[in-house]
Amino acid sequence: MPKCPKCNFELIEKRRRYKCSICKKYFSKREIDSKEFRKYNEEKRKKEKIQHKKELKKEISKRWKLENPEKYRESQRKSQKKFYKKRKEKDLIERHKDNKKIREYMKDYYQKNRDKYLVRFKEYGKRNKEKIAKRNKQYYLDNIRKIKVYKQLEWSFKGKEIYKRNKDYYRIYYQENKEKMLLKDKERYRAKKRKISEFLEDTTSVLRILREIPTFYITNFCFNQ
Repeated sequence: MPKCPKCNFELIEKRRRYKCSICKKYFSKREIDSKEFRKYNEEKRKKEKIQHKKELKKEISKRWKLENPEKYRESQRKSQKKFYKKRKEKDLIERHKDNKKIREYMKDYYQKNRDKYLVRFKEYGKRNKEKIAKRNKQYYLDNIRKIKVYKQLEWSFKGKEIYKRNKDYYRIYYQENKEKMLLKDKERYRAKKRKISEFLEDTTSVLRILREIPTFYITNFCFNQ
């Protein structure tokens, strides 16, 4: 049935025209029929194009399979691998859900019977002191580098945390004792200059070197020979 162009309601044929029962307006039958026919024709063409493309793809795939059977097998294997990967991921997600429930149950059970577990661990440690010591020693020898790196990281993180906590204290301390700290730095700098002048005999060359080269580099050069 044709529809109204304004309210999209079904039209009724009346006196060689179409009438809308909601708008209560008349429309020419010829114009509306032509519009409906165009719409129908466009939709039909689109469907035919899609179907034609599908048929072409099927024909091309058939020819390609016959011409290249080895490549076709490889593509099938790849598609199978992708399918099984997705399937495994789904299975793992479902298992993980069940594991979460089990872990929650184990945590609740441990919290309820914590004292019993602690007593058992202590008894086991007393009975097997030598075994535990050997096992820990062997683990330390096998993983010395890892343990040292982890310790260094722990100390660095601890230092940063301590600085963040006591940041205001450090700032106030610096403001109160600023002059003392500057005097100490000057004394250290003068002591470095004296050592360098003692090492080098010519005073003119000393002044020239001190102006051109930083002190920390000169001290390393003097004392690392």
